[in-house]
Amino acid sequence: ILSGLVGSEMCIRDSMELAQQLPAGEGSDPLQAAHHRERLGRLEQAMAELPERRREAFVLHSIDGLTQTEVAQRMGISRRMVHNHVTLAMAYCELRVQYGSAEDMRLMQGLLAQAATDGEGRE
Repeated sequence: ILSGLVGSEMCIRDSMELAQQLPAGEGSDPLQAAHHRERLGRLEQAMAELPERRREAFVLHSIDGLTQTEVAQRMGISRRMVHNHVTLAMAYCELRVQYGSAEDMRLMQGLLAQAATDGEGRE
């Protein structure tokens, strides 16, 4: 459900609504339902880890469906700042959902940075 997190704010809202309805019926796959619930839990944790203003902009725009202009007016900030908050929140949440924990995510980022540094020395 949450695999399309980047690129579509509507996907988040739709995913959260669908996840709340799981399992959809007697024929639903319990493993798939558990996987979706786990990913939704990761998304909720990721959102809780966001700075307060970033989370507020993200929720107002991506979940409540306000336009960036409406969010800017409500929060008393520029539309560009709303765009930045939403973009950064979306990227963070995608990574957190993918890696499971903030610690796993930081570990992977460190490994990738080390690999990039090692690769530069070989050229």
